[in-house]
Amino acid sequence: MKSGTLISRLMDEVINHIMQVDGADVRIRLEVDADLPNGASVPTVRTVTENCRALHISDFGFDE
Repeated sequence: MKSGTLISRLMDEVINHIMQVDGADVRIRLEVDADLPNGASVPTVRTVTENCRALHISDFGFDE
């Protein structure tokens, strides 16, 4: 299943229903853990890093 499809389904089928409850304080957390057997190229690291910063993601990085 594509990630966009999964996230859309979660919003439609779960999160939107919870958000409609009076007084609901909903926080959404998403963790991405990827194994890259050949590592990540410099352009990939740069793009992901820039996108995370633009999206105000506070905890991100690449491990070697």
